[in-house]
Amino acid sequence: MRIEDHLLAGFPRYDYLPTRPADRLFPLVRPDAIVVHYDVCHSLDMNRRTVFASGLDYHLAIDGWRDGEQRSQAHIHQYVPFEFRGAHAVGWNHRAFGVCVVNPGPLIERDGELFTTYGKRWLREEAAQATFPGTPWKWWAIYTDEELTTLGQACGTIAADYPTVRRIVRHSDVATNGKVDPGPLMNMDLVRKVAEALCGRELMTEP
Repeated sequence: MRIEDHLLAGFPRYDYLPTRPADRLFPLVRPDAIVVHYDVCHSLDMNRRTVFASGLDYHLAIDGWRDGEQRSQAHIHQYVPFEFRGAHAVGWNHRAFGVCVVNPGPLIERDGELFTTYGKRWLREEAAQATFPGTPWKWWAIYTDEELTTLGQACGTIAADYPTVRRIVRHSDVATNGKVDPGPLMNMDLVRKVAEALCGRELMTEP
């Protein structure tokens, strides 16, 4: 099952590039959750290279940026068909869809400017101050309204097609190894409301 069959009609920015051959795909049986991630990247191209190099397998990646500038429409990229398991959250891969938003996450302030953790300059107007328990970070890259809305639409579409899905959770809430994604700027309430409007039922945002 691919998302172009189910998203809002006419959604203009979608592509599909599988990360694994068919003989390395394993069924996803009665999934009950969607796990939301960020990728510590600044572009979909960087996300793709990271996914193929790392062995991660998100079902979807959503990108609202292009070389540091906001896109007018977010781009959805699918790596894994929905009926198969991804590799994105230890202990949850057998029961959850993985949806990643392209976002560099925490930012470093140096000489009055902001940089990603891998050294790319980031515009201050595309960042906000926030704290996350257990981390020293003070600045984070924002999520665009288009990204959050598209994330909600994708989650709602998945939940509508898979009635066993009851929750949309942060990776940091289910990880056992100190993950912080999708970070303090992810508006899970907005994502949940958009998703609920599409799937027609309440969804939890706690594990």
